[in-house]
Amino acid sequence: MKIDRKSVKRNLMNLIEFGYDIEYSESIRLVNDKNGEEVETKILSDFYLNRSFTDGELQLLIDSVLFSNHISYSQCRDLVEKLEELSNIYFRSRVKHIRNLPENRPSNSELFMTIETLDKAISRGLAGVIYIQLL
Repeated sequence: MKIDRKSVKRNLMNLIEFGYDIEYSESIRLVNDKNGEEVETKILSDFYLNRSFTDGELQLLIDSVLFSNHISYSQCRDLVEKLEELSNIYFRSRVKHIRNLPENRPSNSELFMTIETLDKAISRGLAGVIYIQLL
């Protein structure tokens, strides 16, 4: 694919228009137009994507998932992969050293469904009813 600076800018502006949180810097410069008159133009530079979580926050969440006694190994691995996707490509290499997830964790495949059900019940004011049924 052949690209030029105009297509890169156009694609970045399209991403901003579609709702991506992309920051950039604007600076004004004076250039001569075809008639030799000075005209102000904007230069856009320093484009970067704002992330919802910092790398430190993601690492804390990943550590919390890894050391939870209630999440099965496969669910834990899936959650860690999803959390890694919330950062940039360089973040993955920093969590690569975590490989010793114990295989003997409890197999609670309905944990997340239970959490969602309890959350819905609490938001509807039915937490007492659900609690009694769980006992």
